[in-house]
Amino acid sequence: MRTFPEEILLYVFSYATNHWDSERHEPSIDIGASSPWSKDLRTKKALARVCKSWRRIATPFLYERVFLHRIGQLVSLVKVAEGSTCRHVFVQVLDHLIT
Repeated sequence: MRTFPEEILLYVFSYATNHWDSERHEPSIDIGASSPWSKDLRTKKALARVCKSWRRIATPFLYERVFLHRIGQLVSLVKVAEGSTCRHVFVQVLDHLIT
């Protein structure tokens, strides 16, 4: 797979991780292992675990939509952002259910 063009992988990853639609689904309501949000996240994690080159390509997909259910998740997100020079740049949507 090293010779497979990165642009093609980006297109495939985008298509494969398009289970969740913010217009139709709310992650705070659609919970559970079979929810579109969960399926989308599992696919993103699986793609990032294939190999180093796929992890580099898939990481932005992992962080593009972050939804926090608990305050501990916010703490974890801050630690990840502080420990990396670029992951916080990937977050496009940050939503929360913390009250």
